[in-house]
Amino acid sequence: VAGFFTPNYEPLASAFRVNLDAHGIPHHLYAVDRIGATWLAQTLRKPEIALRALADHPNSAVILCDVDCQIGCPLEPLLSGSADVKLLLRPKGYGYTAASRVVVVRQTAPAKRRIEEWAILCQAAINQVMARGSAMNDELLLMDAIVNTPGVKIEMLPVGFAGAEFGSQAAMNSLITHSSAHDRARPLVMAKKASKRVRRRLVSTILGKPYLEWKY
Repeated sequence: VAGFFTPNYEPLASAFRVNLDAHGIPHHLYAVDRIGATWLAQTLRKPEIALRALADHPNSAVILCDVDCQIGCPLEPLLSGSADVKLLLRPKGYGYTAASRVVVVRQTAPAKRRIEEWAILCQAAINQVMARGSAMNDELLLMDAIVNTPGVKIEMLPVGFAGAEFGSQAAMNSLITHSSAHDRARPLVMAKKASKRVRRRLVSTILGKPYLEWKY
């Protein structure tokens, strides 16, 4: 498992290390300085960290994971199969976006090509953020990297393997859950998310089926 943290996220990284050690999961969490003042700029560094981990651990697949995730058991299920890259694609508007809380990257040339493309796109976005602001985030750019790098074998991760939001219906029995440190710093956002979870549970109770099954 590879991840990174800025100084203000060090307590989360320490807790994540304890969590990983409890399951005997090898990991490398990179301490980095903040760049700029925005949270967005920090998240755009994910592909850079993935490439560093691939180089530092050449005999291992890399599971890129946010440090505000929680691991529920050993991660061998994420390493099965022969896909170059594994990730979750989530419905968004009339299309899909790539989720980046958990991304599995194998030590293959196609996988590295895709992460390198993602890194190029994210670096350009960082430059824009530092200069005048940017609306692009790492997940939108990961989707662009997927489109720009054909010939890479990709496998869809189940929601339960990809950092389902803690407290959500999808998080029940999930292998990896996520509790957003960024959102916890924004009480209004958290209140809206809590209200959304309540509405979804109500729909599930009334219809007698999971909310996502009803919606999609």
